[in-house]
Amino acid sequence: MQRALQLRQRLNLAERDRHLSLQLLEDLAVGILIVDARGGLMFANSVAEQVLKTQGWVTASGGRLRPIDSRYAARLHRALHEAADTRLDRGSGAGDMIILHARSGEPLTLYVAPFRLP
Repeated sequence: MQRALQLRQRLNLAERDRHLSLQLLEDLAVGILIVDARGGLMFANSVAEQVLKTQGWVTASGGRLRPIDSRYAARLHRALHEAADTRLDRGSGAGDMIILHARSGEPLTLYVAPFRLP
């Protein structure tokens, strides 16, 4: 019974930490997307959601992050895989910066970086 209570307490703490972490990301004034190695969207804060909905740089069609301009697709794909490899200790990349241009010519800077869970 004591073991069950300890596990419950640890789960409650983990859930609280997760909630605080997501709230911190949500409160930032910059767009934050967390995606997997294939571009699968796992998290988007409200700023990033607004960019996805209203701007002409990237889309999350089918739940995957894709540049609207296909000229950037290979570079984004490569950056996501390199970040995933680094996260899994199979690489040593620090990330990549990609400047996308909307149809209107406006630039958007994407910074792709490995994300390590604690």
